[in-house]
Amino acid sequence: MPEYTLVISDTSPLFYLEQLDQIELLPKLYGEIIVPHAVVDELSAGAQLGERVPNLAQLSWITVRSVNVPNSLRSITDLGKGEAEAIALGLEITNSLLLLDDRLGRQVAIQNGLTVTGTIGVLLRAKQKGLIPLLAPALSELKRARFRISDQVIRDALELAGETS
Repeated sequence: MPEYTLVISDTSPLFYLEQLDQIELLPKLYGEIIVPHAVVDELSAGAQLGERVPNLAQLSWITVRSVNVPNSLRSITDLGKGEAEAIALGLEITNSLLLLDDRLGRQVAIQNGLTVTGTIGVLLRAKQKGLIPLLAPALSELKRARFRISDQVIRDALELAGETS
């Protein structure tokens, strides 16, 4: 039985897992992933700028879903459209897990009672499940891919992964 009813992803985890050639961790860990239309739009915009992004149409485990964003989320001007729609889906779907990296988005989601993890959480879970041998190389790759991550978060993740000396 799955741990969550559904898993919803914002743009960033999909983008960065694609950069690491680890996008296939998502269906192995969670099965189906739901994304709002804004995430599709953001990935398409990245592709038009020459970024390597996952082609969601070729991923059978991705389902795109429409959502109405409540005014309470629209009023947070620094919240991106993808984050707002992902959080709105999380509010609609009981017992969902939200994959979200943006700090403000995570704060808003948690304040609204949602369960959140991000790219690092996905990689940590993959390490714990034996899907990747080590977390440290993936974190180094993330930094090279311009993923914003503090040294403290790296140390914490490596400790959770059992990769500290």
